[in-house]
Amino acid sequence: ETAKSPVVAMSPPPTQRLTDAGEAWVMTKDTQSIPALEAFIRRFENTYYGDLAKVRLEDLKQADAAKEAAKKKADDDARARAEGERQRVALLQHEEEKKRAVALAAAEAAKEAAKEKANALALARNLQSELKRVGCDPGAADGTWGHKAKEALREFSRLSKVALPSD
Repeated sequence: ETAKSPVVAMSPPPTQRLTDAGEAWVMTKDTQSIPALEAFIRRFENTYYGDLAKVRLEDLKQADAAKEAAKKKADDDARARAEGERQRVALLQHEEEKKRAVALAAAEAAKEAAKEKANALALARNLQSELKRVGCDPGAADGTWGHKAKEALREFSRLSKVALPSD
């Protein structure tokens, strides 16, 4: 028979109790709260855990500063895009206003030209009528100032002894 070896009951190793700072650090180490870390540092400043809290606090502050910088850059970029869009819209509006002004000027010029043409036709028609009345035949009184009307005006100028341009 084999001899049984005595079974030695192993007792768990004695647990070492954490210090107050250690226990507080276990609850605080994963926090995202800067004020909580600052409070921890005030309480346990001169301990190893206080040093760990200072490092964690600096990391959080740097992360916050990076977030702020990224937010500021995003805001600046958004403002720049908005300003660029505003300027583009203003330029488009300015171009539209210029086009409207050119179209309006062209319409006014066309209206003025039509008015001048109507005035020229009326003047030619009136001259033709008067030349016919005084016996100088200009042809039909249609407002067309042609060769026959010019000859009639030259004839009137000769008869009345007045110098007039026939054109």
